Amino acid sequence: MNKDGLLNPIIEGKKIYGIYIFAEIKNFIEITEILQEDVMIFANKIGNIIHSTVDEFCGSPNKNLGES
Repeated sequence: MNKDGLLNPIIEGKKIYGIYIFAEIKNFIEITEILQEDVMIFANKIGNIIHSTVDEFCGSPNKNLGES
């Protein structure tokens, strides 16, 4: 794929390996009801653990979505 995002199947490419992980916070709705205003502290702590671990191994965290 070139810089414009176009693919030329004739040009030889290179193989890139990747690991994709999806983490889910189980019972997130119930946790938000219990923690109320402290739910963001909880979510940020989990995000910090995940993002710092991914950074440590030269990864690239993508996004945080409510329960996941």
